[in-house]
Amino acid sequence: MRIPRKLCRRVFHYALMVLTAFGIVACHHITAGEKGYSTTSLTYGQAMAAARITQNEYPGSILLQAHGISMLPKYGNNTIFVVKPIAWEDLRVGMDVAYHRPTGDDVVHQLLANGGDFWIIKGINNSIPDVYHVTRENLLGQVWSAFSYDLPNNLPEE
Repeated sequence: MRIPRKLCRRVFHYALMVLTAFGIVACHHITAGEKGYSTTSLTYGQAMAAARITQNEYPGSILLQAHGISMLPKYGNNTIFVVKPIAWEDLRVGMDVAYHRPTGDDVVHQLLANGGDFWIIKGINNSIPDVYHVTRENLLGQVWSAFSYDLPNNLPEE
């Protein structure tokens, strides 16, 4: 028996809502117009498990780990992103997207302006736009979900 994909997605989302209600998982789908984000505390393992479940729902999606403060207060170092492919024509100002820099880094920042064959992008906590632009070639996708987790209080001293 084959279960329709629409039904699978509905069951998946209900399961995430139930787990969220019990404090096991926090999930927040980020779209261009949304202002809010999750503040529920998770462990790293819970965040990674929820991210992998979400990733499996969207073929071609990837997971990225946040590094730095450029997207504070929305995202911190303790965030795992699910980035799903998006058509170039569907990009809009205000979307959080991931792109690959020539330096080898994958970066999540927010779209500021469309330059035609490129997008100007900036971290929301940065005062100036990125030196690099998002192009069709280096676009990884749109941030679809972000899972934040608590950092342990007992980190070893460096």
